[in-house]
Amino acid sequence: YICERHFQKISNKSLFTGLKAVTHFGRPDFTQFLLAIQRIHSD
Repeated sequence: YICERHFQKISNKSLFTGLKAVTHFGRPDFTQFLLAIQRIHSD
């Protein structure tokens, strides 16, 4: 985490992905994520 933040400050991109978007560590709430997909694709 510390290395990632330092690398982002120096190079303005993620160490892990190479993208300019900030890398968010942790896991998403899969229950809510899957429920949202189910609502969208309920047909």
